[in-house]
Parts: sequence; structure tokens; C-alpha cells
Amino acid sequence: MNIPMNRRYTHPLNPRIDCWMCSWISNITKTVRWRFEKAVPTGSAGPMPCGSMAKIAWRVKPWYGMWRTPMGLSSPLNPSDTFRVQRDLIVNQSVFFEKYRSVRPYLINSQPVTEKERLQSPEERKAFDRPTQCIRCAVCFSACPILEENPRFLGPAVIAQAARFNKDSRDMGFGDRQSVLNDPDGVWPCQNHFECTRSCPRSIPITKLINETKREIEADQKNIKGQRQNI
Repeated sequence: MNIPMNRRYTHPLNPRIDCWMCSWISNITKTVRWRFEKAVPTGSAGPMPCGSMAKIAWRVKPWYGMWRTPMGLSSPLNPSDTFRVQRDLIVNQSVFFEKYRSVRPYLINSQPVTEKERLQSPEERKAFDRPTQCIRCAVCFSACPILEENPRFLGPAVIAQAARFNKDSRDMGFGDRQSVLNDPDGVWPCQNHFECTRSCPRSIPITKLINETKREIEADQKNIKGQRQNI
């Protein structure tokens, strides 16, 4: 088994190109690969977000936010510590996708389609517009402090994707997803740190979606309780 180790490299900072942290770190990983370590993987997405390549620098978790690069400073560059390191700066995201699949992130509707398609009004479509923009990069997983304390927590992106379909007027799968969302390790561990929202490269209000899902579950449970009392 190889023992993890750190190496020091110097990268000239170009203020016109590397003024933002995301550009600087993307460029320095490429420089290390081209000039020093040919085997170091840098990812194929360039400056675009990818959770498997989310890195920790200047104690900012993760690095994909649009923060100004500290000029003239050195910093350790480490892989995300939320997932198991697979190689160098790349982590294994299998746990994330297992949780993602558990909330059934697809349209659930067993009713026959009366017309050519299930129609929606512009307002109904707009209701889930923001979570639809999620690219499943899992950067919010790397930023979430709750997952450090409780690895069983469902996680921000997973809940946001469940919310995307729960808000879809065509979907009838809220009850199916609720068994996972209403679990003690589902939506409830979230403590509104807002780190997921701050780190999201698409600026999706993830914390808001989690809180809305909590309220929807509470309303549904209250409705079920009221129906039982009326029987």
C-alpha cells in the first residue's frame, strides 16, 4: 500500500487569467501534469465543476466558488475529504450516486397519458426550474459539514434532486421518496449551514430546497394524522 505524501510545486500567477480561485487551481493542476508529474490526473472538464476533482485550498471547501485568488500565497492542495481518495486528487463518488439513486430521481406517474404528453403551465414548470439546473457534480457534498459528522446523511444534492421531482406537477412519487427523505438520516440532519448553497457552481438555493422538503413532509404527515383521526 502506498503511503500518501505531499510535494511542493511553484506556479507563476497570471493576474489576468488566474484572478479567480477556480481558474488558478485548474491551471496549476495542469501545470503539474505537463511539467512534472505526467501521471497526475487533472480531469477533462477544465474549469468546469466536477465533484471527483473538487479540491481543498486555503481551507475553502470546495474551491469552485468565485473567490479571488490570494496573491503571492502558498497553499496545500488536497482532495475532498468527504469521499474516499481513489488516486492523487481524485475521489470515489460511488456513495454519492448510491444515495442519489435511492430517492428515485425520475418522473413517477402510473396514470395513462390522455393526450400526447402530460401538459404543464409555465408556472408549474417554473416551480422546479432551479433544481433542474443541478449537474450532479457533488461539490456540495464536499462542502457539507454535516456529512463530516454523519456520513449516513442523505446529502444536499440528493435532497435537491428529490425536490426537483416532488415539485413537478406531473409527478406522483412523493410518497415513494418520503420513506428515504423522512428517515432520521434523510432531510433532518441538515442544520442550515448554507455551505452547499455557497459552494454550488450553479447557484442553486439548495438549503432552501431542503427546508421546503422538510415542510412538505411535515404537512403530509399532519394530513395523514388528521385523516386517521377522522376515521
